Amino acid sequence: MDPKQMKLAAIVSFVICAVCLFVAFERYNSNADAVRAMKQLQSSSPLGGMFQNLQPSTPAAAKYALFFAVISGVAGGILLVKAGPSPSPQPSSPRTRRTSESEPNS
Repeated sequence: MDPKQMKLAAIVSFVICAVCLFVAFERYNSNADAVRAMKQLQSSSPLGGMFQNLQPSTPAAAKYALFFAVISGVAGGILLVKAGPSPSPQPSSPRTRRTSESEPNS
């Protein structure tokens, strides 16, 4: 695989990692909001003791998103290391001006 292709694949892997982390964060916050709403409902309900032990936990979707974020992050890091450092641009040598035969020499 060409180093440029490896770097592109590494960037794509890091983007996938970021998306998975965002999904995990949103799923956890959604679950925490639902638990908070249930606790507020519990305080105003006559059956208040029914939901005493509700605690926000990490939903399965968030766990899978974190798992795939780790996998894609590690894969991106490995691809980036295997691609190696980018070659530094070589300083261009000064070009000598060529005179054509049609130009008069002074």
